[in-house]
Amino acid sequence: MLQAKFFNEYSPNQSSLYSKVLGNSSIIKRFAIAKKLKVHQGCVNTIVWNPSGEYILSGSDDLKLVITNPFNRRVAARIPSGHRRNIFQAKFLPENGNRKIVSCSLDGSVAFTQVEFPSLYGKCLFNCHKKTAYQIQVTPGDPNTFMTSSEDGTIRLFDIREQESCTEVDCDKHILLDCKSGVHAMAIDPVRSYYFAAAISNDSIIRVFDRRMMKDVNNDVNKTSVRQYKLPSKANVTRRMQTTCLVYDRYGGKLLANTTPKNILELDCWSDKVVAFENLSLADKSACESEQNSSAEPHNPRVRFAGDWTDTGPSAMPGNESSEDRVLSRSERMFRDMSEVLTNVLRNRAERVANESENDEFDLESNASQSDQEDVVPCTTSPADREENCPSMHQSNIYNGHRNQRTAIKQCAYWGEDLVVAGSDCGHIFFWNRNTRQLIHVAEGDKRVVNCVQPHPYHAVLATSGIAYDIKVWEPVASDFDEEKHSNYMTEVLSRNQKMLEEAEDVVTLPARFVVPLIALLSRRERASSGNADE
Repeated sequence: MLQAKFFNEYSPNQSSLYSKVLGNSSIIKRFAIAKKLKVHQGCVNTIVWNPSGEYILSGSDDLKLVITNPFNRRVAARIPSGHRRNIFQAKFLPENGNRKIVSCSLDGSVAFTQVEFPSLYGKCLFNCHKKTAYQIQVTPGDPNTFMTSSEDGTIRLFDIREQESCTEVDCDKHILLDCKSGVHAMAIDPVRSYYFAAAISNDSIIRVFDRRMMKDVNNDVNKTSVRQYKLPSKANVTRRMQTTCLVYDRYGGKLLANTTPKNILELDCWSDKVVAFENLSLADKSACESEQNSSAEPHNPRVRFAGDWTDTGPSAMPGNESSEDRVLSRSERMFRDMSEVLTNVLRNRAERVANESENDEFDLESNASQSDQEDVVPCTTSPADREENCPSMHQSNIYNGHRNQRTAIKQCAYWGEDLVVAGSDCGHIFFWNRNTRQLIHVAEGDKRVVNCVQPHPYHAVLATSGIAYDIKVWEPVASDFDEEKHSNYMTEVLSRNQKMLEEAEDVVTLPARFVVPLIALLSRRERASSGNADE
């Protein structure tokens, strides 16, 4: 039985010291890893503090849910989740004394766990989603309901007072809204909980909905939504920007969106203004121009396999700057060789097609399925066109410098009143001043990718996780800080990220099922090469 203290939720007042610490850039720059919690045997894909900030709930590829006290490193509960694939998100249900947990996973299942009843661990599952369930959102102050979003296009609302599990095939009784396309990110307004925001993948639009208006799950999402924001995109490019995380500020007036491949947008949810290109600041206009109006010259396609992480982490370099001194692991060499072989095949095919007909073009992006190109709302720079085609929330700020391309669960967060924080594919954590948009600090947080960033609710403590199998707890404990050295380091990281973002525009990621046949091809080539050498 867990200690009674664990089940005691309380809400201490936020101290003035907390606000002063987070508002002081010199203190932020001293944040360093104070503890590593090694409580999982797989990538840690979700972490969240309980309301009092005493415990961290985490979920992992090892299919376990773990509740840990990060300050004394004691594990309060280790729970077999019942999920069959990677856990993507887990939350405490509010006002339940940390006794009830909901989680979702890659297999589409949603689990309801009562910490006090180990005999029920992994048995209360909702198998309603047909594809990956990305996110779970709980309603502040509501101990019984929660919402989920999925690749199957549905947003579902569950109430554990009605049922604690569901095994019905093709279940549709929990559907709140059918968006007809994957919903990768979602957030509930903390003040007006009947409002929620969702990012739908097929048209790169962030929408705000009103649950009170949800009468028909098949309603047109454009007619049902009360606000919209169309993500900017490059001209003549069909690859759409996606949103991996949405989060409201504590007042519900601002919405933070972590979008691919590189921008975090702050949106004003209730402004009557419509996004007008000429009304943006110079910094915002520059960022939008690079997204909307750049007409990049054609590049040769390059191939990357799912599972190839050689372009991630602090030591990753742009292709033309890769260090000759860096020793590649066996798996890195394998992925490099496979990518080179298939890239050459694609380039040779492109050259043949170009020679056969001047009118036929080889364009990987143009081969996207017709279903992916239907119903795309045009994004224009004309205020009149935007008002007609894309009624929009006002864009307040843009934060950039990081990379967000390799994972679908990369978070961002408000920290206090003055900070925005996020992870990156370069393995760093980025800290921006919320108001000035200035990048304050960059800190190495993972050898590959930082996905999760969760500020403590009341203290100057940050929890992060990523591809590594641990949870890192950050505090302002660094004794020495060289301002000039760190400034040069940040410049180097930003420059490297920009170059790798440009390289990634030409990359096509192939599923892992192509790996085995290509290994066989490489093996035959190696044997043939060895035979020729012997002769």
